[in-house]
Amino acid sequence: MRALFVHDHIFYRKDNDFYSPGGLPAFAWNRYLKNVDQLTVISRGSFDSHKNGLVLSSVEGVTFDLLYNVRGGLDYYKHRKSIEAKLRAHIEKVDFVVIRVPSTIGYFAYKICKQMNVPFVSEVVGCAWDSTWNYGSFLIKMQAPFGFLQMKSIVKTSMAVTYVTKFFLQKRYPTKAKIVTYASNVQIPLVSDEILEKRLYSLENVGGQNTFKIGIIGNLAVKYKGYDIALQSLNKLRVINPQMKFVFHLVGGGDQSYVNSLIKKFNMQDYCNVVGHLKSGKEIFDFLDSLDLYLHPSRQEGLPRAVIEAMSRGCPILASSIAGVPELLPSEFLHRPGDAKKLTGDLISILSNVNLRKEMAISNFKAAKEYNKEILEERRESFFNTVVSALS
Repeated sequence: MRALFVHDHIFYRKDNDFYSPGGLPAFAWNRYLKNVDQLTVISRGSFDSHKNGLVLSSVEGVTFDLLYNVRGGLDYYKHRKSIEAKLRAHIEKVDFVVIRVPSTIGYFAYKICKQMNVPFVSEVVGCAWDSTWNYGSFLIKMQAPFGFLQMKSIVKTSMAVTYVTKFFLQKRYPTKAKIVTYASNVQIPLVSDEILEKRLYSLENVGGQNTFKIGIIGNLAVKYKGYDIALQSLNKLRVINPQMKFVFHLVGGGDQSYVNSLIKKFNMQDYCNVVGHLKSGKEIFDFLDSLDLYLHPSRQEGLPRAVIEAMSRGCPILASSIAGVPELLPSEFLHRPGDAKKLTGDLISILSNVNLRKEMAISNFKAAKEYNKEILEERRESFFNTVVSALS
């Protein structure tokens, strides 16, 4: 059994190995390889292997045939003929295609699959509307309706669909498929109850010094992550309650000029620490363990990895109500995307109430157990086993 995986992800080539910024490490291919003999990947490619935070994606059984001349935007359409030629050459050799959406290359693959009557499966990992509408420029926003309709067509007519959310993406992108499941693309190792015990102890003892360590994780160059809302709210907090001391720590790769300009705009230089990139795993977990509160005021998400990782460390969290976030956190700790006023009020309420922060820690820690790596991988493997059985 042979399969083709299609997405817009950028893989980085170094010699004969391929690396991912983190979203598709080598172990992620296991869910397919346990059910197929050979998997080919068509996606975007780059030779800039010096990028920070790369993880090995190459593994036996997976072949990469990448598009090195497609950076994004209009490139998809400028090179559409060559992209479609590559897709067609592979699609005619496989038994089925896995299309991870949203994806422009995935839409091209969908059209070819329909023409050639080749079965295809959808992995719904985000919202085409949100990812485009909240991206930035007017021209990119204008693509939102097209991307939304294209993704709806792909998901609706797939033979099988797996969603990363429980409800949100299912409602926005319904399907006629009979093989359907959900499994977050965020998976965390099982953590011991000792993590929660340490968290509760630290929350109990921060009040005496009255200095809070607040954090956020994300690509620091990405505007839709809501850094402006976080800084605007924290600025209001220090004006309203100057006795409530805090330091805001910003973690993530990418160009720091955007967040530095925001820090200057809101006169927050004395209250911020731009940490930069931390390695996934221990470095990120140690950072989360050191926080008193995690913020995630994003304007666009699927199911955010950083929020689930923070939950698994028993961290109190305030976040926007975008996409699948309401499936993770209670509504009283959410604000509408862009609502700095609500976030400011939540900051004041949470930081002034240690018992409430302890309740949040317990609730978040328990909810995170649903995203245990072993549970989710078993669900994904079962899904693809069902797909392969249906095609056999």
